[in-house]
Amino acid sequence: MIIEVKDFLKQKECDSLIKKYNSEVTKCTTGEGYSVSGNLKKGNINPFARKTDLVVFHNHALRESIIDTISNKLNIPVNLIDKYEPFQFLRYKNTGHFAWHKDITSNREFMTCIVMLNDKFEGGNLLHKKNGEVQEFNKRTGTLHLFPATLSHKVAEVTEGVRYSLVTWVYKKQTSVI
Repeated sequence: MIIEVKDFLKQKECDSLIKKYNSEVTKCTTGEGYSVSGNLKKGNINPFARKTDLVVFHNHALRESIIDTISNKLNIPVNLIDKYEPFQFLRYKNTGHFAWHKDITSNREFMTCIVMLNDKFEGGNLLHKKNGEVQEFNKRTGTLHLFPATLSHKVAEVTEGVRYSLVTWVYKKQTSVI
């Protein structure tokens, strides 16, 4: 299930986040994920696969708001959503991109959460595949996108301007059958 929440953040909040973190980003050079055969792999990022800058930060109020949204939209009690995860502030400059991927790592993410901080750029669309067909997410400023971490998605190459977004992940607590 893909959930879109328009105006999750207001323009002023998005501008404030860009102003605060834009000067702190560094080139993204490492990552982890699973190979086609299901083995965990960690290492350097190939710039053909991903070209972006990022900074990691914590914001408890924003995190709680996202968790509340997931709880309400998916009818999952908040106490069943686990693991505090920081945010990544992402900056994609001209030719920045992220190839097709899924967000499953050794942490076994449940949902991917992306907030668009601006929409004054060309290219850079957030895309996903549904039944083999490529579809676009809304790139409107302040929009929150929630989707299963197993969904194949990508950020197309930015051709003009700079694309800013936030990303984080949430996890469901393991429940006992006893």
